[in-house]
Amino acid sequence: MPNHLYHDPNPLPLVERHPSTGPLAKDEGQEGGAGRVHLRIVSIRKRLLDPDNLSVKWLIDCLRYSQIIRGDEPDKITLQVEQRKCAKGEAEATQIFITLPLES
Repeated sequence: MPNHLYHDPNPLPLVERHPSTGPLAKDEGQEGGAGRVHLRIVSIRKRLLDPDNLSVKWLIDCLRYSQIIRGDEPDKITLQVEQRKCAKGEAEATQIFITLPLES
């Protein structure tokens, strides 16, 4: 079937970004840790993993490739990774919380 005739009845949602007002002037940027995005990733599992086996690299790379975050360098993000056991009847899941820096 040609691609132009294919219609997905369940298209993926599009991520909307807040339009910026343009680049900052040379001296308007913030120094140091200010302006970093905080990522909190919670893995909800039936069986907990060893801490060294819980990798979130591909999740952060997906956020970066989809331009939800500017980058994954230490001056751009802070990262908190957690895991917990599922409650009775709860499905396994991964929750991603993104806290944007306050605009001044």
